Amino acid sequence: MTWRIEWSPIAAVEAEAEAAKYALKRDGLGDRFLDEIDATIERIAEGPEHFQRWPDDPNYRRAIVHVFPFAVFYRVDEPRHTVLIVSVAPAKREPGYWR
Repeated sequence: MTWRIEWSPIAAVEAEAEAAKYALKRDGLGDRFLDEIDATIERIAEGPEHFQRWPDDPNYRRAIVHVFPFAVFYRVDEPRHTVLIVSVAPAKREPGYWR
């Protein structure tokens, strides 16, 4: 059974803003970025416990996006069987800024 996914407003804006930047670099690249984000979130929904806990705060987990240098940070709400996407962050950005 897959988990229900919810997006924080910040994470949704981050994903769209990064997609817009990639779209300016090359036609279709923004869509490809969003496709990879969606694929990452599908992997999370299938098994959120399979991804690494963030060492600075184990309430958060991190899934690396394939192809693009990004990570999806999220929290798991087990009683609600829900995953909250809290950030779509460049791999080089200091994590934790969303808290």
